[in-house]
Amino acid sequence: MYDLDSYTLIRELIGHSQQIVSLKLFHLHNEPYLASSSHDGIMKIWNLCDYSLISTLSSAKNAILKYPLAFLESQGMSILATARWAYIQLWNMEDNCIIDFLYGHTSFITALETIQYNQRAHLISGSQDGEINIWNLEDKRIITTLNHGSAMMSLKVVECENKSCLASTDKTGNIKLWMES
Repeated sequence: MYDLDSYTLIRELIGHSQQIVSLKLFHLHNEPYLASSSHDGIMKIWNLCDYSLISTLSSAKNAILKYPLAFLESQGMSILATARWAYIQLWNMEDNCIIDFLYGHTSFITALETIQYNQRAHLISGSQDGEINIWNLEDKRIITTLNHGSAMMSLKVVECENKSCLASTDKTGNIKLWMES
């Protein structure tokens, strides 16, 4: 952790045994937390007020916490979504337990993003299968699937033409912008 005003090291958070591949900042009860996932197959939750390690989370489905992380509020719960292979795990961050799995891709999930739409939180997943799934978390189903056309690398919700749009990237160097018509 660095102080961006002085560029000095504030704290080093040590806890993983292998490369960290994803970080996600989120807030619970108005306090900042950082989730880290690593190739060691473990997710760690850090309190950024006192830099303490709050939780070490792993899954009964064997070391799947290596890739994207997304945080959202849905149905009164604070949810952290993690992905590995072709499915997504939903974690209730109040009690640090898995509440559900989402299946809808046929290859590695490489990107997760969240968006508020019609006053509801939605999860967006992109995969090496070339598809982007938009999920309704109330009933755990895919609302729509967008065909990016090649293996997805990243997703980002952006503003374009005064609307929320979705930007998707792939291994060939393309960026596609998606907007509801």
